[in-house]
Amino acid sequence: MTNSDCNLNLAKVNVVEHFAQDIQNLTLKLNQVSLLDLQNMASYLMLVEILQWELSKFELDRTAFQFKVTAIKETEEVDLFYSDWISLVKS
Repeated sequence: MTNSDCNLNLAKVNVVEHFAQDIQNLTLKLNQVSLLDLQNMASYLMLVEILQWELSKFELDRTAFQFKVTAIKETEEVDLFYSDWISLVKS
């Protein structure tokens, strides 16, 4: 793996961590977070773009996908977010 590959992978991880932090910050601020609130955030949009790009590398027999974000601390797991179905085909 080259240095540029490592940098790209670190950037992808950073986007996931940024989105998780955005979820937690918005939850503290609003107490109730809607999907629309999150879908308008830059971190969500970047994460969806990364996922679409990564999944496009495979010959999938699907036209949409879902994802979830889970926070893990030692032995505890908390699901922070479940996405709606997202198109694999960009419009």
